[in-house]
Amino acid sequence: MFQEVLRQIAHKQFAPVYLVTGTEQYLIGQFIKQLQKSLAQEFGEIDEISFDMKEVPLTEALAEANSLPFLSERRLILLRNPYFLTGERPNGVPEQTPAKLQEYLENPNPATILVVIADYKKLDQRKKVTKMLQKSAVVVEAVPLKERAIQNYVLDYLNNAGYEITKEAFQLLLQLTNEQFSALMNELDKLMIYAAASRKITKEAVASLVPRSLEHNIFALTELVLQGEKAQALRLYADLLHEGEETLKILAVFLSQIRLYIQVKILQQSGLQQGPAAQMLKTHPYRVKLAWREVRRYPLNELFTIYDRLVELEYQIKTGRAEKELAFQLLILKINTA
Repeated sequence: MFQEVLRQIAHKQFAPVYLVTGTEQYLIGQFIKQLQKSLAQEFGEIDEISFDMKEVPLTEALAEANSLPFLSERRLILLRNPYFLTGERPNGVPEQTPAKLQEYLENPNPATILVVIADYKKLDQRKKVTKMLQKSAVVVEAVPLKERAIQNYVLDYLNNAGYEITKEAFQLLLQLTNEQFSALMNELDKLMIYAAASRKITKEAVASLVPRSLEHNIFALTELVLQGEKAQALRLYADLLHEGEETLKILAVFLSQIRLYIQVKILQQSGLQQGPAAQMLKTHPYRVKLAWREVRRYPLNELFTIYDRLVELEYQIKTGRAEKELAFQLLILKINTA
């Protein structure tokens, strides 16, 4: 549906009202850009006004929508944060009159294109204005893409631009962005500029340009420790300290990672599938996917032993019985699962 709406707009087929739903910011941005581009190609310069419904009364925005554009043939009106379509009522926002929007939908101004950007996880389907919008407007679904759809989109995007990406680079990019589509596409634009000469994105480029969060570094640290790569694990720990991370914070995230491994291992052994496991754990599906792959090689009793050691180390440090940096280094050297 999303691609179909983009095709219609590209062919200069415009609707008087659009309702954008979903939380995928990259897709929302792509829709707005295509709409702006096609309107400019068809009508030349256009009026564009954006209204934040948390700051401006709806009546003011609709007055602009009903008026004729200034020195142009079309006017583009963007309504952002239409909280009145949800069940929430933020503090300090103006009182809105959804009935006025319903009146407008019955007779929209042909010189105006109204875009309601409802980037929420869900709308209140009980409200009359929500039902009317969904019936009267062209609905643009900017919902998060599933893993396979993300991969296909990225590969098509690169292919159309004349680029290629190695398998290792693509996997690392997915990992460092947690398969978050908007974040992935933002990083991809940066990588494409970097690889403009060769037109090939490598793992080295991804490792150099895409920032790692503490969680990603701890995931790498966890794997190095579990695989017995003690020298590399100590170097990574030293790098984290150099970057200003605190040992207790590193330890807490490490502990959380091992806890996730234990939970995933137990669910694996119980016969549960990966998708339901992620829902049960209320953890990002990509974190569960990585853990699901890694824990197969480690016995559950060894993971429990490491967890107990981390808990004991945390207690020793917090009670002043151990010098934190030295104690953490010694723990890395003592753990042996390889």
